Amino acid sequence: MLIRIARVMMIDASAPAYLWPEALQTAAYITNRLRKPGSDQSLLEKWRYNLGIRELPTTLSHLRA
Repeated sequence: MLIRIARVMMIDASAPAYLWPEALQTAAYITNRLRKPGSDQSLLEKWRYNLGIRELPTTLSHLRA
């Protein structure tokens, strides 16, 4: 799934191949912060909850499209 997301980002941005690692890291970053349909928490929020870290809900408002 991450490879597919990174590939789409690379194609959409017409990015050179040397940016492939950055696209993959970005895909993982975004995927971990998105809530899946039917879930009340993102993967990051579940991880924080299991570790006992109580913080504000995750947002993606700092990202630009």
